[in-house]
Amino acid sequence: MQDHRGLAAFLFSTLPDEVAQEATAQLGTLNAAFHVALDSCYAAAIEQGLMAPLQRQLAHAICIGPAQEYCRQWIRGNATRPPREVSQTIANASLA
Repeated sequence: MQDHRGLAAFLFSTLPDEVAQEATAQLGTLNAAFHVALDSCYAAAIEQGLMAPLQRQLAHAICIGPAQEYCRQWIRGNATRPPREVSQTIANASLA
């Protein structure tokens, strides 16, 4: 993402309704596989005592939300430090 700022800007932007509707079936399949992997990751973190048991949607918002928001800020030029420089800080904060 950091190496391809233009593509990152596209990925972090809101999809027009017609694009989202066209991609619904394919995205659904990809999202299902993503959620299986995400649930496994969260289960491992819970087992290791790194996070409390949470509903997936809440865990996702806590863990992924800060990274997405920082990337949006960086793409817009509001954050000067590249995402790789702050990724560990975001990860540590999400586990606190």
